[in-house]
Amino acid sequence: MSSTSLKHNSQVIVNQALREKLFNVQQEKSAAGREVDKRLLAVTELRSTCPPKIALLVDREKDLLYQKLANSPVISTYQTESIQLSDIVTAIQEAATEKEQMEHLKRRIGDMSRCLELKKRSLEELDSQIQENILPYL
Repeated sequence: MSSTSLKHNSQVIVNQALREKLFNVQQEKSAAGREVDKRLLAVTELRSTCPPKIALLVDREKDLLYQKLANSPVISTYQTESIQLSDIVTAIQEAATEKEQMEHLKRRIGDMSRCLELKKRSLEELDSQIQENILPYL
């Protein structure tokens, strides 16, 4: 065999290996992109659904309590005031609980944001590695 055909064969093998490596890197980049999309969706869902659900539950509970009051035969002023005071205490407790939950969600969103930023940097590094190491050989 001539040295030209050996060089050609070795170049074909190198090109094939580079194509496979490029394909694998693109697959990794694609998987990382899907992971970022999932996390962004989770953050969006957390922001959009949690507070309305809590408010809906509180309103529903109040409606049931007032409906129960309306159906009672006779309610003294003391009982009414007691229930109102109980509502105020419950509302304060729920507000404190909701505040804690919102702070927890805020921390989780911050953690996810940092994670997304790291994933973004990783994707940028993968992209630059592709540009520098693989594309010049194709």
